[in-house]
Amino acid sequence: MQTMTRDFTPLVAFACLLCVVFTALGCTSLTPVAPSNPPPKSNPSSSADATPSVDEHGIATDSAPPKPTAGAAPWLSLVAAPLDKEWKPIVYGGEAESLIDGNEIHLNRGDPLTGLAFRGDLASILPESQEGYQLRFEAKRVDGHDFFCGATFPVGTDGRLTLVLGGWGGGLAGLSSLDGMDASQNDTTSYRRFERDRWYDIEIKVTASHVECSIDGKRLNLVERSLYTKLWVRPEVELSVPLSFSSFSTYGVIRNPRVRSLPETSKSKES
Repeated sequence: MQTMTRDFTPLVAFACLLCVVFTALGCTSLTPVAPSNPPPKSNPSSSADATPSVDEHGIATDSAPPKPTAGAAPWLSLVAAPLDKEWKPIVYGGEAESLIDGNEIHLNRGDPLTGLAFRGDLASILPESQEGYQLRFEAKRVDGHDFFCGATFPVGTDGRLTLVLGGWGGGLAGLSSLDGMDASQNDTTSYRRFERDRWYDIEIKVTASHVECSIDGKRLNLVERSLYTKLWVRPEVELSVPLSFSSFSTYGVIRNPRVRSLPETSKSKES
């Protein structure tokens, strides 16, 4: 049998030719080289530090997160003993049961309103001026299609507002009332989807100049107080002042309501 041999001379010549070509082009390595000056990465927090856009009514037109408050006092639970004994049911007429269970306030579905109000001494939980403080809590809708949270709070000694969440059919969020215009009529009016059985983190900040509300760390509204003559609740909610939680034809739950005083540097301006 004759042995067959393969001539590799052409392949060797071709390989040598490739080496000559790569050497001439200066390509000593086929490994890509990273650029010496990579483009700078964007800072995602820079937009949050920017000054928020505010319209002629003093309402924030963006959803920037509220700035953190340095040097604030410790949080004070509003439902821990002995303050839990200071909450009383509001007699609207047609109200359902309202009660404190652990760190939760339960507002059963009324016809239409159910509420629980703080009837203790405000000076024991808030600054004497009733401004320069933060109110924080979580809220959720269990059942119903209207507001599951109506948080009424002091705005100075002569002002009272209600933060409405889930009103007017289930999706409205806003403040009642600014110069007689309620949450469905003024510049704080907004709409969103509120899911059932989902907790929402709510924060209200009251300073000498502004009222700021946020949901889940994003600003809902920022109101400049000086632009309004009267900051007061709707007539049917006057029984809720000065501090309360209520619901409208809806079973709502408020969890871990707490307050703290702001540092002196934050009381005279929005921070």
